[in-house]
Amino acid sequence: MKKTFLLLLALHIFISGFSQLKRNVRGVWLTTYYNIDWPQKNLTTQQQQASLIKILDTLYSVGINTIYFQVRSQCDAMYNSNIDPWSADLTGKQGVAPNPYWDPLEFIIKECHKKNIELHAWINPYRATSNSLPVSPQHVSVKHPEWLLKTGTLNPALPEVRNYINEVVTDIVKRYDVDGIHFDDYFYPETSFNDDEYFAKYKGGFSSKADWRRNNVDLLIKQISESISRLKPWVKFGISPTGIYQNSKDPLIGSDTRGKQHFSELFSDTKKWLREGWIDYLEPQLYWHFNQPGSEFHLLTKWWNNNSFNRDMYIGLGAYKAGIYDGWKNASEIPKQIRFALSSDMKNIKGVSIFSTTSIINNQMNLKDSLKLVFSDPVLIPTMPWKDSIAPKSPFNLSVLKQNGINILQWWNSEENNEMDKTFKNIIYGSNEFPVKRNSQNFVALIPAANKYIDSSKGYKYYIVTALDRLQNESKEEEAVSPFSLPTAEVKLFVNLKSNKGITFRWEDKDFQSAQEYFLERSNDNSNFTSVKKFMPVAATMFFDLPNIEGENYFRILRIDKGGKVFSNTVKFYQPVAVQSKVSAIPAAPEEKVITRTATASENPQSIASVLKSYPKGRQITVTINTTGIIQYEVYGASNNKITWGKINSNSVNTKIMIPGTATLALGQYKLVMKKENLQESSTFEVQ
Repeated sequence: MKKTFLLLLALHIFISGFSQLKRNVRGVWLTTYYNIDWPQKNLTTQQQQASLIKILDTLYSVGINTIYFQVRSQCDAMYNSNIDPWSADLTGKQGVAPNPYWDPLEFIIKECHKKNIELHAWINPYRATSNSLPVSPQHVSVKHPEWLLKTGTLNPALPEVRNYINEVVTDIVKRYDVDGIHFDDYFYPETSFNDDEYFAKYKGGFSSKADWRRNNVDLLIKQISESISRLKPWVKFGISPTGIYQNSKDPLIGSDTRGKQHFSELFSDTKKWLREGWIDYLEPQLYWHFNQPGSEFHLLTKWWNNNSFNRDMYIGLGAYKAGIYDGWKNASEIPKQIRFALSSDMKNIKGVSIFSTTSIINNQMNLKDSLKLVFSDPVLIPTMPWKDSIAPKSPFNLSVLKQNGINILQWWNSEENNEMDKTFKNIIYGSNEFPVKRNSQNFVALIPAANKYIDSSKGYKYYIVTALDRLQNESKEEEAVSPFSLPTAEVKLFVNLKSNKGITFRWEDKDFQSAQEYFLERSNDNSNFTSVKKFMPVAATMFFDLPNIEGENYFRILRIDKGGKVFSNTVKFYQPVAVQSKVSAIPAAPEEKVITRTATASENPQSIASVLKSYPKGRQITVTINTTGIIQYEVYGASNNKITWGKINSNSVNTKIMIPGTATLALGQYKLVMKKENLQESSTFEVQ
């Protein structure tokens, strides 16, 4: 479809697409087990909701941007589930729904998103019964007692158990707008147990029971990862294990510590999960102080910083110990840990989280006051480029009106069908200096996606607005606006669309007699401009026609005079590419498929991507991109079910790019569909 644009813009200022705001997670665990943080069972529905809102208000006030809300502590549910019974921690009796009815998970998601807080559903995957409370007839320990070890935990060796846990997770992901799924440190039980019978039945090729146990947990983590990516690829998957992987003098094996090792004692190989890309973040629980014998906080933080494997690494902090345990009597301990973990030396540590919420609410050892200081500067949540690295489209038609001393901003966000492309939040920046830079000093507000903001605080002279998508990628800003007059450029550029897909440029320069020459410049990314044509100054208003413009382009006028260079405003122009194409298969050698298309009369044959081979299991699928720009991809299984999809950005021809989400594909045949504008190509490949 053709679109007509009348681009009559104010002074356009381009700033780098990367925000200068810091990015880190400032998280907290909100525990429902045994009512540690919330709820109180003797309260009414209205009182429980009010107390939860009060907690969220406090967490927001200290700068928390991520909450891990415990929704399943022992095969029960803090939400409406057809799989597990209602939690006794909510109503006092397992299996009994709240009355009047409400859904705490649905409620907290909405409240968190109002405050721009991410909500991750925290699940204990294996813990089934851990107290003496009577269980519901719907509880798994009653329905399937054969699935439990004698320790009261689900048996990780059983395929039925893995499928059951996977069903719980997929049910949550399908029905709730969660930002993430979060597992804690409960895998194989710490106490002794006998699983000889299951080892004999399910050991396969394993001779080591320890390796077999770790593989059982691996199978679950991989299955959950694939299920989440298939259903909602923007939903994050993270795990918070105990703080020590392995004790070892060799840093390649483990940390120089003496403590419980989750690799060998809980049979959870977290390094493998990071390395394989099955999880998006790891959050080891470093619940020790700086001088803790055998498990010093700073040594473990350094070790985890060096073992992130290009995934996000957050550090869990044991604030519940503050003021109670030896070594925790100094109120500066937690702030000191935060500053150390987020220091420039810990480049791979992307955040910290507090256990527990009650420590903040009760201002334990002045923790609430300390967090307000440590978390005082505005931050964004880190991006996850392996999930999505393409920023949303910029807001447009930005305007500002000063009314009764208040600045009212209005704009439009781009309407997108793909959830990954939608604007999820808006950032407002303001300054009394022009141009407006995107930094913490100019940060005004982070709000859920909207088209209006009322700035009743400082009333800045100039504003810009950007967009964030679900995975925190930030757009460029298009224009600066002001309730006053913007600084005027000496050269003003205007662009009009012509009927033959060309455009007419008109620029005005009242002082054209002082100009020596003009250059019309063009860019595809609003960053790297090249000259299109040179002009000599002949009048205050000049025109130039440029035919057959397609795609997204940015134009500006460069004016040269004795004083140097002067640039006009920059104008964005977009004309959809019209390509009539047909995908045709080209015979190739065995185990190699080439995709191409039939060229039109005015084109040379080319393809979006080429050379898809048969790949061994566990390898990330890589294709050679034969074009530039943004390309959509979709991967389908043998039954034509969509497995993974997204966008990739090719900056140059013959670029090799890994297709996200393909490292975990099972054995079999697959189809890759790639789209660029209205060109579509497909090819098959095999994972062996």
